[in-house]
Amino acid sequence: YDAEETRASLAAAVKSVFNGNEPREFQLDIAEALVLGLDVTTIAGTGSGKTLPWVMPLLSEENKAKTIL
Repeated sequence: YDAEETRASLAAAVKSVFNGNEPREFQLDIAEALVLGLDVTTIAGTGSGKTLPWVMPLLSEENKAKTIL
């Protein structure tokens, strides 16, 4: 497993879909944990960007089936 490669792939997927906008570090942390199959609880204020990390794994590796509960 290469954490740097995974995070770069996730960030690139976000940039390509969201007009060059880059994800924040906490968003990459959460998305990476999801890719690894870890349980994640996210607590942050309204409008802080909590939803994006849950979408990021769906944007990368388009040829894989994914389920997020």
